Amino acid sequence: MAMVRAGLALLLLLTGCSSAPTPGGGTETLPTKEPVTVMVARTGGFAGVMDTITIKGDGSWTHPTALTVNGKLEPAQVTQLQKLATDPRLVTEAAATPAPTKCNDTFDYTVTAGAVTISYTDCPSDVFQPVATKQLVEFVQDVVS
Repeated sequence: MAMVRAGLALLLLLTGCSSAPTPGGGTETLPTKEPVTVMVARTGGFAGVMDTITIKGDGSWTHPTALTVNGKLEPAQVTQLQKLATDPRLVTEAAATPAPTKCNDTFDYTVTAGAVTISYTDCPSDVFQPVATKQLVEFVQDVVS
């Protein structure tokens, strides 16, 4: 009986954190009190790349392996980053257990958005395709290049 209660409590907790459709057809983001820091680490590939981009909640960023190693996002970019970084789909993607990749010499990504960490291999033929995480990675790479 205690397990049933614990299961119901967990279900209620998780249901309270789910996204809801909005009139525009999108989903709402999870509510946060403070802006989250986002870190994108990319490793692997043919040349064995190790690359990390970190963007703090205020929009200041560092990219130690790039020609320009730091900067600050525009306010609209910070807003878009926070929207992507608090997308509730990230939690679902973080909980997934992907099958081994089918690709060689691809990039592996570890993405941290606040307390959520998602890891994936960028292989188009893999079943696991973390759509929200990939959108966040693409945005981060675009705004710091």
